[in-house]
Amino acid sequence: MRVGPWKELVQLNLAGGMNQYRSNAKTYTHTHTNFYLDMTLTATYHRWMLAFGLETHYDRLFGETLTVGENTHYLML
Repeated sequence: MRVGPWKELVQLNLAGGMNQYRSNAKTYTHTHTNFYLDMTLTATYHRWMLAFGLETHYDRLFGETLTVGENTHYLML
């Protein structure tokens, strides 16, 4: 998706979703729902580029073990 009157200069990308994990065994049943978002904002001008990104954590469920990711962000010039 492109944003604003500066269509050739600024770009915003958004992606998100939901993962649902179900783990069933003889002695337990677990469910986990994870919402996530990836966002990137990029601005370009001549030979310069400025980028900012944000990614929310991404969790995973394996059996009875929940692995939790980290939120990340970055700024590039």
